[in-house]
Amino acid sequence: MPPAPTPVTPTPPPAPAAAPATSTGKCPVDTLKLRACVDVLNGLLHTVIGSSASTTCCPLLSGVADLDAARCLCTTIKVKALNINLMLPIAIEVLVNQCGKRVPKDFRCPTTPVSPTPTPVAPTPTPMMPPPPTPVTPMPAPTPVSPTPIPVAPISTPVMPPAPTPVTPTPPPAPAAAPATSTGKCPVDTLKLRACVDVLNGLLHTVIGSSASNTCCPLLSGVADVDAALCLCTTIKVKALNINLMLPIAIEVLVNQCGKRVPKDFRCPN
Repeated sequence: MPPAPTPVTPTPPPAPAAAPATSTGKCPVDTLKLRACVDVLNGLLHTVIGSSASTTCCPLLSGVADLDAARCLCTTIKVKALNINLMLPIAIEVLVNQCGKRVPKDFRCPTTPVSPTPTPVAPTPTPMMPPPPTPVTPMPAPTPVSPTPIPVAPISTPVMPPAPTPVTPTPPPAPAAAPATSTGKCPVDTLKLRACVDVLNGLLHTVIGSSASNTCCPLLSGVADVDAALCLCTTIKVKALNINLMLPIAIEVLVNQCGKRVPKDFRCPN
């Protein structure tokens, strides 16, 4: 007798993938819960992003739309009074690489609109009642006055006015030096700029002060604004530092400390 056929168990169809969450344009998570996540991000400024960020942040943002998750971190960073320009690249890198979110490269935290100040309304003045009329007292008859002799002023000797003081003409101000023309590359030796970049790297957790101005600005004096930014890009890459963390610090020093004009959307060339 031939053996009985083995029954075939049907394979269940795969479960349909969950539809991505729809963005609501605001953060649906309580910022008190996200403070621990932002504390971890703040500690990652000088370290490599690891599992601590994924374990702390990703469960809190699970099921939240990609852009809403980015807005949640923006709101919590502002509540913690941290530097948004330094923290945002770290937050976006965690969302994209650790939590699997899709956030545009040019994402910026939205600014909070300022409510208009109400115009004060002046109070309506209370009408004043006129005072009662004062009774008029009749004037007494005038007393005759004897004429007073007019004194004769003595003749004074005329006084000569002092000679005028000659005015020294003020020399015209020297014409302002013309701004340097950009060459599209760095004209400064990167070996000289290494001390400047070392100072910038130390400023990631501190307030920018005179050390950055004294170290960087003299080296970049006379260099065109965009060329100065290119110089710092080149030196940061030579030092093998994180360009996403260092570039906001470098641009802030160039603009606020050295008086350079660098576009807000400037990026280091590849």
